[in-house]
Amino acid sequence: MDNDTKKMIEGYLRSYDADQLINEILEVLEKEEREDSEDFESEAVFSHNISSFHIDRLDSQLSKAKQKKTLGNHLKKLATDRGIYQYSSKVFGEAQITDKYWNKLLNDNYPNPRKDPLLRIAIALKLNLLEGMRLLRRAGMTLSGNNMKDAVVAYCLDAGIYDFADIEEVLAEKGIQTLFTNQREITKRKEKSKEKKAKKAN
Repeated sequence: MDNDTKKMIEGYLRSYDADQLINEILEVLEKEEREDSEDFESEAVFSHNISSFHIDRLDSQLSKAKQKKTLGNHLKKLATDRGIYQYSSKVFGEAQITDKYWNKLLNDNYPNPRKDPLLRIAIALKLNLLEGMRLLRRAGMTLSGNNMKDAVVAYCLDAGIYDFADIEEVLAEKGIQTLFTNQREITKRKEKSKEKKAKKAN
């Protein structure tokens, strides 16, 4: 990271009110969800005045609409909106998101994804803060201004800083667990396990 970028990030983080901004965006997301809920309720009220055939048809349409709001479908839309129609190592490689993991997410076969991989996806897809928080919301998560890692990532998404090396450097300098810590630990364990097996084989 060059000194100018470093000074800019440090300066912004000192004056940056992540908690206030995150809360403002949460209000926007909650309003979106209320409006969606009201749309479903108005459709349901209307359904009492129509035939059972149309009620079944309406229920089917509402079910499809709810399915569209899954994490997997949301990720598909984010990716295709950016011209990504299949797994791209160029986009996700640096974020350490594998083809297998990405496809599991797209197909909603990963019911409880961890937060850090989703944050790395948000950075890899170059989402803004609203888009990033909307993505987390689909997985039942959010950012918190009281969490230093969340605050740094929130600032970077808000400021359009998507260089993993820069973000990692800021986190490391502040003594905050990086976005890759768990993944690196898993990789190290796998390497040690392979070494042990190789020694036993010899």
